[in-house]
Amino acid sequence: MSSRRLEDLTPEMELLARRFIKECEAEDFDVLIYCTYRSPEEQAVEYCKGRNQDDIKGGIDKLISLGMDDMAKILGEAIPNKRARESTKAPPGLSCHQHGLAFDGCPMVNGRCLWDTKAKSSQRLWARYGLIAENCGLNWSGYWTSFREYPHCQMRGELMELIKPK
Repeated sequence: MSSRRLEDLTPEMELLARRFIKECEAEDFDVLIYCTYRSPEEQAVEYCKGRNQDDIKGGIDKLISLGMDDMAKILGEAIPNKRARESTKAPPGLSCHQHGLAFDGCPMVNGRCLWDTKAKSSQRLWARYGLIAENCGLNWSGYWTSFREYPHCQMRGELMELIKPK
């Protein structure tokens, strides 16, 4: 099971996550951080969601081309789940979660997680979540154009170089 412990983030990312929580509290905006570290095996399961065998083979080939044979093996052992919705573009080894550089969270409304991103009232809350994250120095993936992932916040800048394959 993925961790939700802030201590599992890098020291720099942990400081940003704590700043985010503090800013949310200051604005009386209730949030829950529910995922920080994710193991390679857990990332493989997430990557397989909504993908067929050919798509997964493409991810395996990419990892092998990057010299990440151990991660390719883990991905090859994961079981596809075509019924689920695609939840990540990152195969194991290339996820910020595995390197302590990201967290997933959500706004809370009346003590419950807000998962809806379509309703106007929900969009306003998610936009506020993202604005607070960005103001704290995080990169919020709700602004991404190719694959929006509203819960995901990650480190910006040069520290992201840590996860580039060698």
